[in-house]
Amino acid sequence: MGNKPEKKTGSRKMPQWLISLGISLVISAVLCLILVLTGRLKVLTGYDYSSANKIPMSDVVGEIYGDTVVEETVEFTEDELTCLSMRAATYTVQKVGKLDILLTDRDQNDAVLGKWQVDTGTITDNSFFTVVPDKPIKDIKGHTLTITISSEEEKNNAITLWTSKKAGYSGQLMVSGKPRNDQLILAFSDQVSTAAPIVYAFAFLWIIFFGIVSLLFWSKEKRGKTASRTQKLGSWMATNKRLLLFIFGANLLLVFLFLLSNRFLMPLIGAGTEGGPNQYDQAFWFAAAAAVVNGIWLYRYAKEKPELVAAVFLLIAGGAYAYILPSMVMVNWDEAIHFRRAYGAAHLFDGTMPNYILTFCFANGIPRSDITEIAVLQNSQSLQNAYFAAGFPIAVPPGLVNKIWLISYFPSAVMIRLAELLRLPFKWIYTVGGFGSLLFYVFLVYHAIKRVPSGKMILASIAFLGCSIFMSVRYNYDVWITGFYILGWSYFLSVLLEKKAASFKDLFIIWLSFLLGSMPKSIYFPLLVPLLFLPPGRFESQNQKHLYRAGILSSMVMLAGDLVLSFPVTLLMFAVSFPVFFVLSLGLTKLYYKSRKGFILLASAFLAIAIAGGWYFAANVLPFMLGAGDARGGAVGPSAQLIGVLQSPGKFIHILYSYLVNVLLSATNLAGWNQNFCSFAYLGSAQLVLIPEVLLIVVIMTDHKAELLNKSYKVLRILVLIFVFLTICLIGLGFYLSFTPVGENTINGYQPRYLIPMYPMVFTMLGSPKIRNTFNRRHYNMVVLGMLEFILFALLHLLVLPLYV
Repeated sequence: MGNKPEKKTGSRKMPQWLISLGISLVISAVLCLILVLTGRLKVLTGYDYSSANKIPMSDVVGEIYGDTVVEETVEFTEDELTCLSMRAATYTVQKVGKLDILLTDRDQNDAVLGKWQVDTGTITDNSFFTVVPDKPIKDIKGHTLTITISSEEEKNNAITLWTSKKAGYSGQLMVSGKPRNDQLILAFSDQVSTAAPIVYAFAFLWIIFFGIVSLLFWSKEKRGKTASRTQKLGSWMATNKRLLLFIFGANLLLVFLFLLSNRFLMPLIGAGTEGGPNQYDQAFWFAAAAAVVNGIWLYRYAKEKPELVAAVFLLIAGGAYAYILPSMVMVNWDEAIHFRRAYGAAHLFDGTMPNYILTFCFANGIPRSDITEIAVLQNSQSLQNAYFAAGFPIAVPPGLVNKIWLISYFPSAVMIRLAELLRLPFKWIYTVGGFGSLLFYVFLVYHAIKRVPSGKMILASIAFLGCSIFMSVRYNYDVWITGFYILGWSYFLSVLLEKKAASFKDLFIIWLSFLLGSMPKSIYFPLLVPLLFLPPGRFESQNQKHLYRAGILSSMVMLAGDLVLSFPVTLLMFAVSFPVFFVLSLGLTKLYYKSRKGFILLASAFLAIAIAGGWYFAANVLPFMLGAGDARGGAVGPSAQLIGVLQSPGKFIHILYSYLVNVLLSATNLAGWNQNFCSFAYLGSAQLVLIPEVLLIVVIMTDHKAELLNKSYKVLRILVLIFVFLTICLIGLGFYLSFTPVGENTINGYQPRYLIPMYPMVFTMLGSPKIRNTFNRRHYNMVVLGMLEFILFALLHLLVLPLYV
């Protein structure tokens, strides 16, 4: 008898990504510890008003002007007073005066504890403003403090203060000697700290070292492919010398002509005179010429590399937008708030930022009325440059950097820091920072169009929306959301249609894109549900499938929690729920194959418990966790509004239905739909005879692989539409609670632009497999992208250039 061959024994090889993950985590933790011990990374300190934000607003004291005196007594219950904040009601008021505030102690014979004069022009609309004593006031626990407020502003142009019947302290409010039954909304804040710089530094280091270690662990085969790509690039450059010469020569010639025209041509054609051309007209026409010139050489790549054509067109149009739109003028929605946050993110690690940034943002930038005369605008920009240069550093307010949405400002923050290192004037710091958002958006769109196998022009049409490109060069987080949703959905479609096991990288990008995209607006979390319906055959192993599902579900839990909880708590929720969902996915899968009946019963039980628990939480816990809502909405009260919804759900459903059908989703609401295609926020909208809308419809119907629209994906298409609709309804509920005054039968603040992130999911699921696109693909792609570029320049010409005279 022959001997049986011995079985080879050995441990299972650990996945490369897991090795890279472990090593990079250790290196990042050690480096962070060194930076903390050497004082390079510090915990930020400041003041927090989150508790006062939860106080419901009920009324105002009336305009404070002339002989009007507001006097509030406070039975003080703390050991010391570090600062005093009150909530101003200033919306639409032109604030040009001073507000005098006097703090005295009645128990010490009205001894003066503090005296301040506040420039009302520095007060942000409907928000808290703060006065700080030279040093903390101690030993006043149990004392009766008196706050006296007066102003010499003129009637009809004076600010007022918000009051509440649930202010949370004992006292008596008097207005010009007459008692009131409510009280001022005040905040006596303690110093708070945040470790946000350390957390984000660790995240940055981990991302960098994860990439470096992964590269070091590449196999020889991968390295061979990399070398092959390098050789191919060199070969392409060698065989396309004429094309390269044309690209660089033509663009260099345009730059030369632009500079030359400044010196000779512009004076000859009346530049600087009334009605004559100006520097913005010049920049517009040279940018348009650059689009045409580059379109000529890009035409040959329109079929095989449409993502390259789209990226170049976006950069040219976006550069024109960044230069021509008025710098330091708040023309975008809530631009001052977003710019303040972006600057805080830029100075996250050093802990200090220029003091003038807060003053500039509180004043809401340069008045929009200055745009109408170039000389006035340039003078205002010069003054802002001087004020900024004369400023001094202050501590970064923790409230700017300890939120989940901070990560969405990093593209702008990086460019702000770069502009500061180059010692650019404040005007260019502002412009370059906004351009950083565009660069990151183009990066995401490029890789999305490159990856998706079907609907490349659909994604391009969404990426080129006029409203999105306008916002991409201003300060906001809308394009961060849209860009990541486009990227994540493109990878999801590619995995779905390739009909083979997806790589870990592809699944990781899908999960991370939707998670990062949802962080600024957590209310989009239901859009992650369709990601759970990847067919089982798209996974390399069962463990990969369970990891993917656990990541999606725990991300949804974290995002849903962020609606009412702090960021650290939601991170803890993610860490706890991830292993729970992994085990749950594993158990339910085994139960499904063992007993379908048992699976259905257990799943039904989980669903019933979740519905019952959610209803109990909403009715008995959530009302106490909601804040005061958005003051711009008026006398809002989220808690009272939620109680009303739960008591009369039918009434709210009717309000929501009426708003969606008659306003937001109405086919006749051309102004609303036009906002997403042709709106520049406060600069208005252009009417392009529905050209962008018609173009998008044509692209949706013709830019498809019929396979995506066949019956095998019918369930997925239905699920996508269902959860998109649920998200639309959930956003409506959010605005009804936080932005709509209690009792109103409408929904305030719900703008069509909040639907843009859902466009990739919806529009790629529409169409008909019976429609066949037989056009030459190069011609088709170039015509679509060319028209999209033309629309962007048309909007700039119609909405911005006429402002400059």
